[in-house]
Amino acid sequence: METRAAKAGEGRRRTAEVWLGAAVFFGLVLMATRSPSFADFRRLSLPDIHSEYVKYLSGKDTITAYLAYPERPQPAPAVIVIHEIFGLSDFIRQTTEQLAKDGFVAIAPDLLSRRGGTPAAGDSARRLISSLPPDSVTADLDATRAYLRTLRCAPMLLG
Repeated sequence: METRAAKAGEGRRRTAEVWLGAAVFFGLVLMATRSPSFADFRRLSLPDIHSEYVKYLSGKDTITAYLAYPERPQPAPAVIVIHEIFGLSDFIRQTTEQLAKDGFVAIAPDLLSRRGGTPAAGDSARRLISSLPPDSVTADLDATRAYLRTLRCAPMLLG
């Protein structure tokens, strides 16, 4: 048998739940009616960028890299994005694009280019990365730096 105090506590809890639900509902309505239009978001969007795959030589081999830079008349500082053990993944491409939106010329060389490029399977990429000779990685990064110096949009390299 419930006590009178227990029934009163249950009533207060239900009242609080109703008020909370109403507050959430009205908050969502308020957010929906005051949200900016798509045109407002367009004005607040990040600067336009250009991105593409490029190829350049590293010794006798051809390296593929993902290049992104802000579309503006002034040159921008350059950054080399080195991918992790998964190779040139979607995450690395997104990181490269974000750096371009932040005002940098960003290039992400596929360090597995000498082995046919980054495979679709993550496990395969990990095995290939672990077998790369350090000298070839250094040569490919040096070639990436040399390629960046040929670009008009990137007169100075940051790292």
